[in-house]
Amino acid sequence: MSYEYLLHILTHSLVFIYLLNQKLKLTLFNIFVIPYFLIFGIGFYFYVEEYPYDNFTSVRNLAALNISLCSIFIFLGKLIFQISFPSNKTSAKIIANAQRIINKWLLISLSIFVALVLVLALFVYGGLDAIKIITASRGQLNPLELKEIRFDSGVHGWVKPVFSYVNTSLSRLFPFLLIGYGTLHNNKYYKWFGYFIIILISLAEISTLHKSTFIYYLLQVIIFYALLKKWKLNTRFMIPVIAIIFTILMGYYAFLTSTDGIISIVGEISSRIVNEPHRCLNEYLKFWPEYQPHRYGMNIRVIHGLFSSQEFEPAFKTVIYQYTDPASPLLGTWPALFIADAWVDFSFFGVIIYSFVFGLMLELLDRYTRNNDDYLAYSLIASLFISVTIPLENSLITAFIGGGIITLPILVWMLIKKKKVRVKG
Repeated sequence: MSYEYLLHILTHSLVFIYLLNQKLKLTLFNIFVIPYFLIFGIGFYFYVEEYPYDNFTSVRNLAALNISLCSIFIFLGKLIFQISFPSNKTSAKIIANAQRIINKWLLISLSIFVALVLVLALFVYGGLDAIKIITASRGQLNPLELKEIRFDSGVHGWVKPVFSYVNTSLSRLFPFLLIGYGTLHNNKYYKWFGYFIIILISLAEISTLHKSTFIYYLLQVIIFYALLKKWKLNTRFMIPVIAIIFTILMGYYAFLTSTDGIISIVGEISSRIVNEPHRCLNEYLKFWPEYQPHRYGMNIRVIHGLFSSQEFEPAFKTVIYQYTDPASPLLGTWPALFIADAWVDFSFFGVIIYSFVFGLMLELLDRYTRNNDDYLAYSLIASLFISVTIPLENSLITAFIGGGIITLPILVWMLIKKKKVRVKG
């Protein structure tokens, strides 16, 4: 057994001990670490390469090393933040007994903007076209046909870039804020508006034809409602919820594709969860620097735009273009762990720095939400529930900006009036 595998086993044994100690405690850090551990910790040893190549063993050793470094420095980032900024339990108790006041007119204005974008995108600019096609086909589509529909249909026109950001970021926050505000002030109109936006987002997620996004959003809604009602989010609560979500996912998958039988559906879902992330990460590690030199920041669109006159080509497209067969499973979505892009740009140094920054950011967000026990904190936790898992299959910058890990906390801060009042009792 190579030293890379030994390091991987040791590192993720420690991660497992950490998770056992946490007992499914709901923090943004744990929301990332749990699926990360299942996919890249345990799942690492269940990966099966369908298209063997000569240097597969060396690539897997490199993957084991990079995943271990990722795990180590994510936890190190969390630890350094805790040491540098120790939690003040006294102030946390004071904040927990206080109710923050928000600018309701700013909340209403931004919520109307979000709803308007969603309505225009779905009902005017083709957002529901894919659902119409799928419904007409009665689900009798193979994966390639489904992929073609996904690329050929969908939102178009001027609203498309606005919709993309609103749907992946802003729309996750504002319905929860509306429902929370309406619940606190016993205002049914705010709650109805929030439910209306939730319905619009659900339609938007279903219309993407991605088999998991709607399920993830449903889980976000459940988490927010549970926090708002102060249910105990322990193992007894989470296991039935996960079982129900997985059952819905299988039904949704069966509706979208021509896959028959429960065993076949479970096999497809398992392959997507376990095999795809490892296969995609392997491709990055195999391609750089063997066939191309590291990009030293040029894989970041903004930096590329400042220092290069050539057309920007993200790393995942560079890899995909090596496979021209349209039926190849290597085309389509590309769910690579965030360290893949870090590796492309800065090799091991990128993996270390990106992981450290991400761990530090997760602890920062957890400190903020832990020290504030109100619907604003609940809304932020629920809206970031999916955002913090984006790095499992996309770049860190995409998660920070597009996913709202940085932008949503700033929005919450902007909504808060700089005054706190105590709540009696």
